[in-house]
Amino acid sequence: SIKNVVMIQCVGARTEKRTYCSRICCQIAVKNAILIKEANAQAKVYILYRDMQMYGVENEELLREAKRKGVRFVNYDPSRPPAVEDGSVKVYSPLLGEEMKINADLVVLSTPLIPAEDAEKLSKLLRVPLNENGFFLEAHVKLRPLDFATDGIFLCGSARFPANIKEAVSQALGAASRASIVLLRDSITVEPIVSVLVNEDACRGCGLCVALCPYGALEIRQTDKGRKVHVIEVACKGCGVCASTCYQHALTINSFRDDQILAQINAFLES
Repeated sequence: SIKNVVMIQCVGARTEKRTYCSRICCQIAVKNAILIKEANAQAKVYILYRDMQMYGVENEELLREAKRKGVRFVNYDPSRPPAVEDGSVKVYSPLLGEEMKINADLVVLSTPLIPAEDAEKLSKLLRVPLNENGFFLEAHVKLRPLDFATDGIFLCGSARFPANIKEAVSQALGAASRASIVLLRDSITVEPIVSVLVNEDACRGCGLCVALCPYGALEIRQTDKGRKVHVIEVACKGCGVCASTCYQHALTINSFRDDQILAQINAFLES
């Protein structure tokens, strides 16, 4: 009974509230449009879009196939978005320079994929960062796309950004492979440049360094001398945040002590 279908892209995306493009919406719309045409060749399917994000050779061929099957694509200006009325959709076409009225038995709104509601809570729990859009941020977009800066924690799929099924599966296989490297080892060699408690008596156990450590590599323990900070060497990255914030100078970075750095500076100036 449905003969006229209108799909509107970028509904709630690429706005002031959500500035990013969800990437996969256009692919899903084109795929569904082809399925509708295959089920009913007489159906009229319209896709109202701002920009078609059909990246990759396979997706480009999917777009061409949709056009061959008669799916109609209408570009719209975001300053004049489509208006849905009873049984129709009005949209201004910049290409034609006029407003179009399209009959619609079914209107489909393509909304963006958004981060999980508990992403921020999980980010704080695991001490891993989020990007400006609320998705998890990888260590390096090119060199380490499946790793966090924190060792032993990996990400894939739409946790890092909206991904289609093929991307999610390939990234999941990659993340599993990265995790297996760690699991198959009998022992792990850590970096030698880590934080060191050089003056236990000076430490007051205030917890300032613990709160500021981005890797969760510090903790406060009760000792015979009272509350003292303890360094978890396997988690420490040697960033130096704790050493620079300790007002008692109880912490330092191994191989980057103040006297070592001053000696290097003096040697350079003398030469």
